[in-house]
Amino acid sequence: MFLLTSWITLSILSGLASNAFNFLSRYLLKDHEDPTAYAWFFEIVRIIVFGIIAIWDWRIVINVQSVIIFSLIGITEWVSVYWYMKMHESTYLSISAILTRTRLIWVPIIAFFLIHESLKLPEYFGIVTLFIGLSIVVSPKNLVIDKGARYANLSAFTIALNIVLIKMALPYGSNSIINASNSLFPALLFPLVMKNRIPRIKKMFKNKLKIKLLAFLVNIISAYLFTIALRLGDSGKVTAIYQGMLVTSIIAGILFLKERNDIGKKILGTIITLIGVIVLSIY
Repeated sequence: MFLLTSWITLSILSGLASNAFNFLSRYLLKDHEDPTAYAWFFEIVRIIVFGIIAIWDWRIVINVQSVIIFSLIGITEWVSVYWYMKMHESTYLSISAILTRTRLIWVPIIAFFLIHESLKLPEYFGIVTLFIGLSIVVSPKNLVIDKGARYANLSAFTIALNIVLIKMALPYGSNSIINASNSLFPALLFPLVMKNRIPRIKKMFKNKLKIKLLAFLVNIISAYLFTIALRLGDSGKVTAIYQGMLVTSIIAGILFLKERNDIGKKILGTIITLIGVIVLSIY
């Protein structure tokens, strides 16, 4: 019954939704879509939706500390989402999945220093085991380090920092307020740094608008569930299980798409990843 623990269930559902968002974003951005305009539109939709939800979910504490934390959340989101969308534009999803999993390591390290979140030894073992499992299951024969890989590594670190800052913001706002504040800075700042912003934004609205809105909706669901999970569990453990859901796409590929190449490696990596999830679920 441990797998039914609320923060674990929320982390799993959030991770599955995140996988869907990554797939849709890569599908859209690989065909010369403007990543900066896409990132701006993404944040605009998020702030509108979370702003509407906040009408019924309003709770915010205003003081010097909360203003600083909310501002840092927005700035790290602005930087990370820029690199994140550039990553999806520049590199294959299978490669970005490998590099962004370093978030599993960064979150507990940053959380230890910023909020003194210290896990038990078996929990660190579970995170490392999950990291190894994902490394096996998604590792290619040849990994090319290019600008897309650099974007992936930069986004992994800044997203990890953003996650810990969101954890720090939980006492100062409701889930919808925190997520809306997360998108406020990017929504305001992206147009200021975009050259030829109006033509680029107009062009972005003309291409595959329904798929873009679907991708953003999936991300909104993922972000909301992830924030709730952070309220209930340690940031390092929540992030690890969230990232661990990457194996579901591998399993689906084997079962439904007949992707049987390197099947032994995929099965081994999946088993190790699931062991890591189970360890984190028990402790």
